[in-house]
Amino acid sequence: MNGVFLVIFACFWSTIVVLFDVHIGGNLWNQFACRTYPTATGEITHSEVTQHRGSKGGITYGVDIRYRYAVNDRPFEGTRFRYSAESSSDWAWAQRAVAGHPVGSQAQVFYSPRNPQDAVLSPGVEGSDLFEVLFSMPFNMVMLGLLTWLGGWLRERILRPVAGGVRIITEGPRTNIRLPEYGAMMWCMVTVGGLSFVSVFIVGFSSGFHPSLPAASVVLFGVAAAGPGSSTSTKAGEALVLARR
Repeated sequence: MNGVFLVIFACFWSTIVVLFDVHIGGNLWNQFACRTYPTATGEITHSEVTQHRGSKGGITYGVDIRYRYAVNDRPFEGTRFRYSAESSSDWAWAQRAVAGHPVGSQAQVFYSPRNPQDAVLSPGVEGSDLFEVLFSMPFNMVMLGLLTWLGGWLRERILRPVAGGVRIITEGPRTNIRLPEYGAMMWCMVTVGGLSFVSVFIVGFSSGFHPSLPAASVVLFGVAAAGPGSSTSTKAGEALVLARR
């Protein structure tokens, strides 16, 4: 019964995480791709900082910037500032965005060549986009751990492998077994998940959850590199123990 419950939970968790990843990945790709979109000169018709108070009293600031533009003499009205999140606990970021787009000023509008109504004012990847990737990492590591367990659970019940699925190597009168390398894999997932979880709070609170692109890049690369590093160290330690034996 516990096994069935874990299977259902693993499938449910994985579905939610994958949908979240698709959303983040889509926004990240759109922010990157829109740098090469054709442009039109638009006029800002509304520009203000918005704020929303959460249930726990925290305030989130956003931007409400609207603009009108024309493509091939066809008028359009846009409301999107960025494809990714347009809100942050960093009031300074929202204020800078609004101050840079005062009402009545002209702005360069980047619009999709396939759908001119799909437009944005702020193209390119920012630190907040990479921060979303960092935020999703702990959830993805839990998903990978659950899927690893689920794969082993199904393999044992469907294929019923000999000796639990370990590789048996016979060399003359000597028989060896090769254990699966789950230890190194698990250490990799735990390291990446743990470091990304801690980094979210450190980077988030220190930057109003809107870090600079260089800072977010360094942290994200460091966390991603730490996982394989811990895995290599684990394998080296296991090899040293075996050599001593």
